[in-house]
Amino acid sequence: MARPDAARWREATDAEIASLLKNKTWTLVKLPAGKRALACKWVFKRKFNSDGTLERYKARLVVIGCQQIKFIDFDDVFAPVVPWNHSECCLQLCALKTWNVSKWTSRPLS
Repeated sequence: MARPDAARWREATDAEIASLLKNKTWTLVKLPAGKRALACKWVFKRKFNSDGTLERYKARLVVIGCQQIKFIDFDDVFAPVVPWNHSECCLQLCALKTWNVSKWTSRPLS
């Protein structure tokens, strides 16, 4: 990478790999005959503070999931989602204790 901030992006990718290893995100196994491994790609993003100043460089290693074929590569779908009543309870507790909530992400169901 020939960008002026290449060292910052390298630090971000190194931090992501270290985090994946620390959290034991995967287990190396022998690929079964007739199966194929899914490719990965890097997603890069600069994170900014509310005042517009650069907070950090963020790199994520993601699998290219659109390569999967249903009932060949997978047959079950799982999405870990916190039920709304748990989120609401958490927000009510923050309000009750007058705690500051600095970030909260919520998307409506489609």
